Amino acid sequence: MTRAASGERGRPVRFFVDRVTGGVATLIYDGTPDCVIDVPMSSLPPGASEGDYLAVSFVIDAPRGADVRGQIDSLMDELGDNP
Repeated sequence: MTRAASGERGRPVRFFVDRVTGGVATLIYDGTPDCVIDVPMSSLPPGASEGDYLAVSFVIDAPRGADVRGQIDSLMDELGDNP
């Protein structure tokens, strides 16, 4: 499998907005009740509400990934656990 370039979108996936409680939306991956995610309503498109389907495309955030890996490496160095 080839890794997608940073910024390249994956194929859209669908989530169902099951409920909204206290500004948090519970999303269910299309047809998979065991795959649930809670996200702030502020992350959803304006007007999204219970019963809506959302099409979501994921993008690799290479700069953020590199930053976090650098932070982890620094912590491992401090602990003496980095080969």
